[in-house]
Amino acid sequence: MDFSLDVHPQSEETTLRVSGEFDGASAIVFAESIEANVAGRHGHVWNVDLTGVDFIDSSGLRALMAAWELVGKGPNEMRLITNAVVDRVLEISGLTDHFDVGI
Repeated sequence: MDFSLDVHPQSEETTLRVSGEFDGASAIVFAESIEANVAGRHGHVWNVDLTGVDFIDSSGLRALMAAWELVGKGPNEMRLITNAVVDRVLEISGLTDHFDVGI
């Protein structure tokens, strides 16, 4: 499995950099990281940097949806920073408008 997840917390926002294959095994790692980091944070911005992802499947999409729902339970915000691979999968799955996709 070629996957890495780096978490860069700051006072008002946290960036999670995901790279490699975002599939079933890596989606579990991502979900655990989101759950561990979201607890107790309110009014926080979560930037999920997917520019290093070279493959994403339905498990990765489900993990993003679950993260969006978890982050959205409070006054938090989640943004995706994507690349062409992720953009295409979001488009095909009809999720492009579901997420706040930024540069």
